[in-house]
Amino acid sequence: MMSQILTVAASSAPSWSFLSRLWGSLTVVQWAAVVAAAILTLGAVIEYWAKIKLLTLLGVKYLLGRSNSFERCVFRKAFIHSIGPILVVLGIAGEVVFEGRAFILEDRQEEQARQIVGSLSDKADAVSKKADALDTRLDTASRKLSDLEEGLLIQGPRWRLLQNGEAEFVKALKPFAGQRVTIVTCGNDDTERFALEEMLISSSFPKAGWDKPESKRWANCPNMLTGGNQIYFVSATGWADTQWVKPGCGRFSTGDAGNALCDVLYRLKIFTRAWQEKPLPQEEGILKARMFFGDGIPDSPAELAYKDPGRILLLIGPNAPMLSAKHPHKNQANKQSAKP
Repeated sequence: MMSQILTVAASSAPSWSFLSRLWGSLTVVQWAAVVAAAILTLGAVIEYWAKIKLLTLLGVKYLLGRSNSFERCVFRKAFIHSIGPILVVLGIAGEVVFEGRAFILEDRQEEQARQIVGSLSDKADAVSKKADALDTRLDTASRKLSDLEEGLLIQGPRWRLLQNGEAEFVKALKPFAGQRVTIVTCGNDDTERFALEEMLISSSFPKAGWDKPESKRWANCPNMLTGGNQIYFVSATGWADTQWVKPGCGRFSTGDAGNALCDVLYRLKIFTRAWQEKPLPQEEGILKARMFFGDGIPDSPAELAYKDPGRILLLIGPNAPMLSAKHPHKNQANKQSAKP
């Protein structure tokens, strides 16, 4: 028995679902109300059909002028006694007409509202796309502005690059606290180099805990020097080949203070090269250092490094923005470093 009930319920599920959809439809319910009112009107007409028929016939004859006095008297009495049914029929009929008209207008307004909402949605989508495009343009403009600012900063004075990145500079050199360093100036100084030297001596190196920097002018430095900074120091460990000097700064870095100084300056967009010298007897090292620049010029930072092993010599050369200095020190790197 239970299985039969379940079977019947399962088979009737689609019909119940269809009825549920009809019951939940506003349009169906509205027109059902109109049909119900029309049925009510029809029922009222049938209920009062005899009176309505009599009044209709007498009324037509009265309007056409064919009624006699008796018929007119009957019409008046019948009309007075039928006012109630007439009003009921007219009221129900009016409900059918005006309710149906109201539903039609509601459907029309609803359709117009949907069209307006759709139009507003399209406009909102268009505005959203324009906003996304504007955001993209703003992001692109922001990146270009950042690149421009970075380019201007790189081509500007080096002390400003050091100032902006001093926290990174100090963090990179803190592990080598107590390191001795001498800042060497080549020939006549200029405002840009002087400002960089002063900041290194008075602020950056002391904050990193390095020994009080010394300052030395190399009066006879050659004119062949390219721009940028150069670092010279005697390596703590030697090597087997005959080269007495090798370029450093990230290429052959061994975690020493000289390469760390070169690396952090390079990261700050301050063009710098490091030269680590092979441990040699002082006289031999000085002789090779004097030939490093090609003319045997004394008191170069390469020579001073051999005179005071353990000290880093930082030569502050003319400003050479990294944007234009892609292949610096080409002659020194390719020719001089290979001399035994």
